[in-house]
Amino acid sequence: MPVKALETFKDVIRLRDVRIAIQREFWLGHSAIATVAKVNKAYGAGTTSEWTVRKLFDKFHSGDMEIDHKLRAGRAVWCDVYHLWQKTEVQSLSMVRQLGTELDVLPQTVS
Repeated sequence: MPVKALETFKDVIRLRDVRIAIQREFWLGHSAIATVAKVNKAYGAGTTSEWTVRKLFDKFHSGDMEIDHKLRAGRAVWCDVYHLWQKTEVQSLSMVRQLGTELDVLPQTVS
């Protein structure tokens, strides 16, 4: 598994753990402010905010106990993949040439 994917996986697990802790505090009837203090103490300062906890409490209060993160519905992202590939390919070739010149070696040695 690539390192970046592993970090993302760990972030998702950590986010889920934080949401479980917030949900537990909701079930216990604790206030949003007390919940923020407990979560930030347990997971590190700045882990969550009062706004986030209040939004989750509102969601739980409405009966939706789902804690999994859902992608936001928004405008679809459109990208010309071929154009993007061309741009990055040109930049990478020029970077290889530049690095070869700086190191006083052939570009093939760098790539």
